[in-house]
Amino acid sequence: MTGIDNLRVLFRGTKTIGKYDPATITRWAKVFARAGRQPVIQTLQVEWASRRLFYCLDERVDGPWRVRDFGRGDVFSDALYFALWTNNPNACRKHFRQAVRQARTVTGEADPKNWPPGLFPLLWEHVARSSSFGTWPRRTAQIVEMVPVGRVGRNRAYQELASRGWRLDALRRGAGSGGRLWRREVKPRVPPKPKTARPAAPKAVAPTPRARRAAKGSE
Repeated sequence: MTGIDNLRVLFRGTKTIGKYDPATITRWAKVFARAGRQPVIQTLQVEWASRRLFYCLDERVDGPWRVRDFGRGDVFSDALYFALWTNNPNACRKHFRQAVRQARTVTGEADPKNWPPGLFPLLWEHVARSSSFGTWPRRTAQIVEMVPVGRVGRNRAYQELASRGWRLDALRRGAGSGGRLWRREVKPRVPPKPKTARPAAPKAVAPTPRARRAAKGSE
């Protein structure tokens, strides 16, 4: 057996992919549950997970763009990527790039900055939901329930796509064409108003000797 096979036997009780021995995994579940109650272990888990999250969102997708550039701060997109990436990084990257291609097809733009809000999170969710890889459709549904942030934006994006003639299933098959391009609306730049010069305050003039004498005499 290889090293991977040894690990599968150790933690799952069998080297067969997708199979496990109930007694083995129950024993390990209890071990990890007891360890997770320790404050030191909890601190280390948070630190480890934070580093892993930063690392996976910093992966380069193509060109100058990294994973975080496509989510653009969308919590749901980042949470879904992290959940799938920790399960199978290579499969996650493949699915993510599929959603990127769909977004570029719809917008005609390579730069995610030019994509409308909610579009990429919607496509990314649909790619994961329609995946045939393991239990990813069910896991995606769980992430949707756990992270409700952005759901309204994704629903709006779905309606806008439909109004422009795009169908998610056709995009997934690579047959998405014929719809009207949908780019991010750029608000016209309003030139700044010219600054009006304020009148200068009058300079103080020193009194003349005569004025000083007159003021002194009046006291």
